[in-house]
Amino acid sequence: AYLPMPVVSGLGPAPHALDRLLRICDAIPDESHTVIISLGLQDMLMTQDADIFERQTAALVDLLASRKRCRIILATPPPYPLSIDRIRPFAAAIKRVGDARRIPVADLFSAFQGTGDASRPLFDPQYFGPNAAGQELAGVVLAAVIIDQPGKDFR
Repeated sequence: AYLPMPVVSGLGPAPHALDRLLRICDAIPDESHTVIISLGLQDMLMTQDADIFERQTAALVDLLASRKRCRIILATPPPYPLSIDRIRPFAAAIKRVGDARRIPVADLFSAFQGTGDASRPLFDPQYFGPNAAGQELAGVVLAAVIIDQPGKDFR
């Protein structure tokens, strides 16, 4: 059975960072088997410093691991076309947090970087987010991590 997916506006600047982290943890039902932490563009735009973002991401993972009995998966954001250089250090921070804690990471940033081209765009130019092809790629990358086979092509 699938549980509702809580979406909580997340990591922002202090002074209320702990309150936000606790709110995120509290939004996750106790019976959850797997939690995918997908930090998006707004999280990165709200946090000006990648080092602060990395510490907050690590704190979120640690807090979640201490409060919930569930598998945790991290997901990097895709390389949004207008913000690739801005997103890159944040995607790297998410990967470092996952590596340090032995948590699987669905690396959407790298997957999108290695796949998109002019003949197969992955973003909707009108809405800024992934288009159908980008959503499909994200689903493939996430599914591979969920079933413990990252890097496998399921298309």
